[in-house]
Amino acid sequence: MKDKRTIKVIFTLVLLVAICFIVFGARKEYTTDIMIRNNSNESIKNLIVCSNDGEDYKIECIEPHAAITFKYSLGNFNENALNMRHVINADRTEKYNILGYIDQPYEWISIDIDSVDVYSNLSVRVETP
Repeated sequence: MKDKRTIKVIFTLVLLVAICFIVFGARKEYTTDIMIRNNSNESIKNLIVCSNDGEDYKIECIEPHAAITFKYSLGNFNENALNMRHVINADRTEKYNILGYIDQPYEWISIDIDSVDVYSNLSVRVETP
């Protein structure tokens, strides 16, 4: 009788541990390596990388012909988008859509800023795997 009870307890514990692995594995946060390259001849200030389901990542300044790399959590993959805001002054912010619809995790995203026009608008190229 004691053997059956021990087997039931061990089976229950193994089952609980398996369920915990499944639940915590499914909730894993994916992070994406994002690289922003400034290919222009001007410093670019006040960039904000944001998604509908993630926290904002603020970049104070990227010098000409320099790059910055960081890890970013895109959040969930249901109707989510990745955007970049360029705060030009207190009255003007430009928004750039980097990925319009995120339906999968991304290992990396490369954002190239090729030029800045006289109105501070950015020419942006995006590459993903």
